[in-house]
Amino acid sequence: MRECPVPHGVDAMSDHRHIESHHHVRTLCGHQRPSLLARMLLDAVIARCPECRRAWELLTGEQGRVLEALRRIDEEAPQAPARSASVRDYHAHSLDVGELQAEVRRLRRLRQRWRREIRALRRRPTTDARRETIESARRRYRAAGVATLLLDGSRSLVRTQPAEAERLAALVGDVIERVPDAGKEEWAIGLAARAEAHRANALRVSGDLPAATAAFARLRARLAAKPLRKIAVEAEVASLEASLCLGQREAARAEELLVKSLLIYRQLDDQKGEARIKIKMGMALYQLDRPLEALVNLEGAAGLLDPDRDHHLMASTVSARVALLCKLDRAEEAERLLARQMDLYEAVDDPHAGAMFRHLQGRVALGLGRLAEAEELLVASREVSLALGRSYDAILTSLDLACVYLESGKDAELGRLAQELLPTFRSRGVHPETLAALSLVARAVARQELTRQLLARLRDRVEASRESVPKPDAPNS
Repeated sequence: MRECPVPHGVDAMSDHRHIESHHHVRTLCGHQRPSLLARMLLDAVIARCPECRRAWELLTGEQGRVLEALRRIDEEAPQAPARSASVRDYHAHSLDVGELQAEVRRLRRLRQRWRREIRALRRRPTTDARRETIESARRRYRAAGVATLLLDGSRSLVRTQPAEAERLAALVGDVIERVPDAGKEEWAIGLAARAEAHRANALRVSGDLPAATAAFARLRARLAAKPLRKIAVEAEVASLEASLCLGQREAARAEELLVKSLLIYRQLDDQKGEARIKIKMGMALYQLDRPLEALVNLEGAAGLLDPDRDHHLMASTVSARVALLCKLDRAEEAERLLARQMDLYEAVDDPHAGAMFRHLQGRVALGLGRLAEAEELLVASREVSLALGRSYDAILTSLDLACVYLESGKDAELGRLAQELLPTFRSRGVHPETLAALSLVARAVARQELTRQLLARLRDRVEASRESVPKPDAPNS
């Protein structure tokens, strides 16, 4: 191995070596214990960083317990090497370049084969047909990698094709059952639990809240009988169930689940996981009519994210904070925040990001009394949302536009907008509760009884009902 250049004052660790790529490959392939790699990483950090070394030295009397915790990683590994490896003999573990390259090529070929098998599976039209394909295959669909890729595919499709996401997640357990010696392995138990939680989440996104509720109930009963050992999986399951609770307006239950999840992510020092939970916590607290606490959580989430990499999550925190600031009549702060983050919406890979940005600008302009500017921005945002099929975004923009017309005294424009609401959105699959709210707008305008307060209440009703609406499912890709 190559020797690291040692900083001044690290004489005691002058024989430290680099951790090279073959150590990661050997660990991945089961040729080297995971605890060995973990100890090597610990040694490397202590050797290179004086602050970390001082913190380690302060653990006198507890260092043995930390090392024992590292050794327990091996108990959860899918495979274990044939021989025991001591901490000191990792210098002797080496692969020549040819062997390393061959191992990498083998892993690449495996993933390519698994992806082909999943593509073939997705050409089958129904879940039953896909299960029949899995069960009738002699050699295919018998690897943990196939199950993992199925779950990855489900997660990537849940927003755009929730029905297909549900079908893929439902197959993960079938594949795990065919993996040789999976049995009671902890990785298999955790993967199956994650798949069932994501299947339930896909049902939620599809709008089938009763089926999602039943799926989470079954999963919770199973986990109560046999708790998970991996707390990261428990945090993920709790977070997904909290999303269902938010859709059902059970914000208090959602808050309980999110607090549990948040504590686990903090224990794991998973900042992105913690940020995601804080965003959901902001939504729960908003439902509980605790907007100031919601704002604190959203600001905390933003502080945990990398604005140069986490574009989508960062944009979510900005949009939610701007909406909250407008609701709290703090439009000046909202405008400053939006101006600072203008480039963020251009970086988000979502055709609707521009419409969302204009909608937020329109709400800010309305809050500041710049009604002509607000009208122009909201009309543009509404047209784009309608063109993209984002019905609920278009409805919320329409209600804000109605407020602009009301404040401007543009009775003719307000009347035309109110008359168009029901015909425009009745055929777009919106929830009956939303149609009822739009009908109330039309009647209030006809009777000249529409007020800004009524529009605010109806806006809350629309936001509450949007989670219960099935999302359109695109064809299989």
